[in-house]
Formats: sequence, C-alpha cells, structure tokens
Amino acid sequence: MWKQKTQMRTVASVAAVYPASRVVFSVLLLPVATVWSCCATRPPLSLSAASAMATAAAAVTTDSVAALLCASPSPPPPLPPLRPALASAASALALPARLVAAAAAAIAALLAVAHAIAATPAARAVALAALTAAGDVPPHIAMIMDGNRRWARASSLDASAGYPRGSDVLLDTLRSCLALGVATVTVYAFSIENFKRPPAEVDRLMHLATQMLTKMLSHASTIQAYSVRVRVLGDRSLLPPAVRVAAARAEVATRSHTGPTLNIAFAYTSRHEMASAVTTLIAAADAGAIPTNAINSAAVEACLFTGLAYGGGVGADGADGDGLGDVVDLLVRTSGERRLSDFLCWQGGGALLAFRDVLWPDFTAWELVRVVLTYQASARLIRRRGPHAAGECAAATAIDREPITPEVVTLVAELRRRHYATINADAAGVAP
Repeated sequence: MWKQKTQMRTVASVAAVYPASRVVFSVLLLPVATVWSCCATRPPLSLSAASAMATAAAAVTTDSVAALLCASPSPPPPLPPLRPALASAASALALPARLVAAAAAAIAALLAVAHAIAATPAARAVALAALTAAGDVPPHIAMIMDGNRRWARASSLDASAGYPRGSDVLLDTLRSCLALGVATVTVYAFSIENFKRPPAEVDRLMHLATQMLTKMLSHASTIQAYSVRVRVLGDRSLLPPAVRVAAARAEVATRSHTGPTLNIAFAYTSRHEMASAVTTLIAAADAGAIPTNAINSAAVEACLFTGLAYGGGVGADGADGDGLGDVVDLLVRTSGERRLSDFLCWQGGGALLAFRDVLWPDFTAWELVRVVLTYQASARLIRRRGPHAAGECAAATAIDREPITPEVVTLVAELRRRHYATINADAAGVAP
C-alpha cells in the first residue's frame, strides 16, 4: 500500500509541475516533427521564424524547469538574442542553420501541444484522481482571491475587468476542489475594508456580486451535481438590498443540499466577526440571559459568523453541522502577498499557509494540485515525527472547545433562528 501511494504521489507531482504529455510528445514525436519541419515545409522554415518560435519554447521551458524544482514562479530572466545563439549552435555542431532552426521550432510546437493537452479536462481529471489517491485531502480549503486588478492592468484592461474573470476562475476552482473531495471551500470575496475604495468601484463590485450569486445557481452541473450548499458569511447590514436578496436566495435555494459547502465571505473581516460575537455575549450577559462566567472560547466560537452557519456544536432547526466545518486546514493566497488580510484568523489558527505568486485570474487546477501536494507533504512530516507531534498538530488545528453552558446553547439557538429568519425575509424581498 505504501509503495502504491508513493507511485500515485509521484504521478500527481509530475502531472502538477511537468505534465506527462509533454514528456511523451518530446520523446516520441520530436524526430518526426523535426523531419517534417525540415522537409515538408516549402519554402523551408526561415531562421527568423524559428527564432520567434524558439523564444516561446525557451520561456515555456524555463517556467517548467522552475516548477519542477519547486522554485518560485517568478518571471524568467531576459533571454539572449536567439538568432546569434542558433547560428552559434549550428556552427558548433557542424549542422545546417536551417536544421537547427527547424529543431527549435519543433520543440516549441511540441511544448505548445503539451500545454494544450495539460489544459484539457481529461488531463486535469487524471491529475486530481492521482492526487486523491496520493494522500490526505484537506477537508477545508480557504482562499484569498487576490490580484484581479493587477491582472487587468497587466492585460491592458480597465481595473474592474479582472473581477468577471476572477469569478469564472472561482467556479472552475470550485469544480476542482469538489473533484478532490474537499468538504468545505471558503473564499474571501469582499472585505469590509474594501468599502473604502472609490464609490464607483464599490458599486461595480456589488453589481458583479449580484450577478455572480445569480449565475452560481444557474451552474446546475456544479452546484446541483455535487449538492453544494452556499453560505454567505459577513455583516449583511452593510450590503445593498440587491446583494442581500441575491445572497439570501442562493442560501435558501441550496439549504436542503447535503454535499460540500461553499462559504463566500462578503462584507467580512475577522476583527469584525470576533467583536460582533463578543458584543452579543456581553449584551446577553447584561440582560441576564447568560451568566458572565459562561463567556468562554466555545461561546465566542458559537457566535461567530461561521458558528451561526455551522452550529458551533449547537443544534437548531433549519441548520446542520457540528461546528467542526469551520476549522480551516489549508489557506491559500494568490498574487504573491504574504499576509492574511484579517481573514479567518480564529478558524485558521492551525491552517497550513500557502502563498502563490500567481494572480487569481491565472489560478488553475495545476496550482491547486501544487498547494495540496504541499499540504500532503506537511501531513506526512507530522506523522513521521510521531504521536506527540500529531497531538500538537491536532491541538493547533482544532479550536480548544471549552464546555458550553445550557444558557449559551439557548442563546445561540435563538441567534440562529433570527439569522435564518433574516435570510428567509431577504430571499422574499421583505425587510425582517
């Protein structure tokens, strides 16, 4: 079994950083492509055309080698002029310049084909299946989707043009996570701090959020096929009516689903979440609903946005869960930033942090495979360190649950009843 898992892990690693199709095409078809390039083209391929194709091949190869060595995928260094390089190679090898140029063109073409194959659903499915067999899959993945505006500017587009592309990437990444068997995906869609941006940009983001939530329900192949339950976490009072209605309808429409969960953090920060929970408990204590000594970490956790959504260990009508789904196992941030930006600080205290230099609109299933491989390697390391280390990891990953008093159970049940009543009212377009 160990040998089989090692083999599957190797397949997943190769698929993630150097697709097997690239190797197959390079080994089997390079001679054929080279002969075709030299003999079948009339007139023969020019040196300038081959240089242009070789430039693309060199860029692709540099990125592949960097990924293979697990190096940071930073832009490759400037390449030297390739026309003199090809001429020098032809002279050193005593080969015709056109033959060397044709070989470079063939390599470029083969690498392009390999990249196209790696982007197909079949290649992605094989890699995800191998990854699932290779080791543990994180039950809860949280993502900070950063870099939409930078991607748009780099693409010579308006800054807001990156967000529609980002929403498409979100749905694609969700499909990959569900194929892996991830139970919960939480994404940071809009921070409370984002309200400080120019009003025109905030309005565009709110309009896009309404469209995204509506569009998400139309993706029957994903939401319905996997029975995904959608939850929106955050302070709904800060949202425009249209967004509140769209969010509530998404939650109501998927409330009966029993599969994985998609949490969308909107109008959210961890500080606001924790402050709201503590304020609620203090107000309840002042009103005599709970004793002061009942306020502990378990009570605070049950009153967080995630606690109200999952139950925080408190059962109530209209909701499910045992409070364990809010513990984050793997937290991913794109765009190269190395900070959490006030996202799930309570729930992610023991999470593995994975910072990727890729911008969110460029995030692919292969990037997801890489971060999950990192998670699996970390899990294996903890197991090798022995039971004591595993116990430390469990203590860091799971929030220490102190006893929760019956008074707090009653309070949280009432809070959740109000929470779901607000959602139902918003879905109906009626003020609660």
